[in-house]
Amino acid sequence: MFEIDSMRGVWPNGQNTVVFTACDREYYNRFFERWYDGFSKWPVHLHLHAVDVPAHQLPSQGDGITVTHESTVDWDWTQMKKRYDSQEIPQWFKYKATYEWYCQSIRYYMVPALLERCRSLIVTDVDAIALRVPTDRQLRLLTANTQFNIHNNRLYANFC
Repeated sequence: MFEIDSMRGVWPNGQNTVVFTACDREYYNRFFERWYDGFSKWPVHLHLHAVDVPAHQLPSQGDGITVTHESTVDWDWTQMKKRYDSQEIPQWFKYKATYEWYCQSIRYYMVPALLERCRSLIVTDVDAIALRVPTDRQLRLLTANTQFNIHNNRLYANFC
């Protein structure tokens, strides 16, 4: 199933601050253009990870954005849904829910690999809206006072 090394596309490489989002095809079609329009005005690099979005629909590499992507079409979702087999959940929902949970959490799974490639990382939802461009000082304060911690084997973002 998911392996960082098997992802296609281009990773950020040495940028100071990266604003990152990940989404599936549905959310990409609904929200990515607005996300890109807002955050592309910031003095940062952007990175998108797309799940099951056709390559021809993805933005071109460059202009301050890198893109990684993956296809789950051939995945064996039965392995991921086994933990829900004993619960009273309809079969069709187990697959749908497992896929949605994967798409919602993939961005946090990718954080360690991204932090190896950039100095500072801001993780956002693809439906986030950047209404204003932060000043250099505001951006430095945000990144200086934000950290990721692990608690009970879960990754948490702390904003101080």
